[in-house]
Amino acid sequence: MRALLAAVLVALAGCAGGAAPAPAADAVHPAVQDALPSVVSVQVGEGRHSGTGFRVGIDGIVVTSAQAVSEAGDGAEISVVLVDGTRRAATVLGRSTEVDIAAIRLDGPQIPAMHSRSGFAQARPGDRVLAVRAPPHDAAPATLLAKDRRAALAGGTEQSVIALDSDLGPGASGAPVVNAEGDVLGVVTSAAAPGAGRPGDRAFAIPVDVARQAVFAIVGRA
Repeated sequence: MRALLAAVLVALAGCAGGAAPAPAADAVHPAVQDALPSVVSVQVGEGRHSGTGFRVGIDGIVVTSAQAVSEAGDGAEISVVLVDGTRRAATVLGRSTEVDIAAIRLDGPQIPAMHSRSGFAQARPGDRVLAVRAPPHDAAPATLLAKDRRAALAGGTEQSVIALDSDLGPGASGAPVVNAEGDVLGVVTSAAAPGAGRPGDRAFAIPVDVARQAVFAIVGRA
């Protein structure tokens, strides 16, 4: 992940004027190999991508956004697709719509877990971060604008969220937002109400501590 951020920042430095575009997937593909085995495409229904998810430190548990599984009930069977194209069976354990977090149980062999460590505590506005998406199996760069922006989510609840300056593109809901060391800072949410946040806010993520508490509660009820 450190190599990935370095590659992205070099690309950004070479752009003159205006907002720097996200690099093409093939431009960073060699550098994202370490992160992508933990990241999956969440698919509900007829093989339709509905969001991104990633394995956390609890055995067999993948975290995504509640929006990504909005068309599947708790206990429903869905599928996830790994970076190598392998399709795996999974089950929706539950969700917390208040914070737009859902937990999925992945059947079969484990995939690597991602960790947060002290990344969120050390993060500061202005830090360059990455949202690791699947598909298109790449990383979208962004600048962290705030760690505690108050924003209304679609469910009507106001939450403290991470604010980012870049549109992360389709399919990013549920993706992990990471720092240069690969520490997870948050989970991308697409549930923010129109006009949420402040001018310049282009995307939001649920802070990792909030997401962790929601996942523990979901797993505890399952």
